[in-house]
Amino acid sequence: MTYDASGLREMECVRLARSLRALGPIDLDDRRNWDLRLSPDEIEAGEKALEPFAGAPFVAINMGGKVVEKHWGDDNWRKLLADLAPTHGGYGLLFLGAGDESEGRRRGRGLAGRRGQRLRRARAARKRGRPAPRAPVRRP
Repeated sequence: MTYDASGLREMECVRLARSLRALGPIDLDDRRNWDLRLSPDEIEAGEKALEPFAGAPFVAINMGGKVVEKHWGDDNWRKLLADLAPTHGGYGLLFLGAGDESEGRRRGRGLAGRRGQRLRRARAARKRGRPAPRAPVRRP
């Protein structure tokens, strides 16, 4: 979520569409506009990467970003996982992120640093039954 000039929260995709409105209308409700146009190879690789879960539920976690300031720190991740344990303790863990974040994969099925960003998004989107993921969200 971002905050507009009046202090109201809005999704990042809404902010971007609004800022680009001079180029023409952007229908954010049209699912075709979220299609990443993944190749059959990308879709197959995403499905193959999810096979170890054997259809079981999992929590997908992006460990951070390319910018050091976006890294959340091990203590915060431990707290989040401890908070999730009572309700989601039986879920698998899917770690997403850049190659330098791959150390977070030790306790779950990790995809960090193993494939391109499009492929990681394909896996997560496919699991959720969506043709493509939602736009990234910026935090103030």
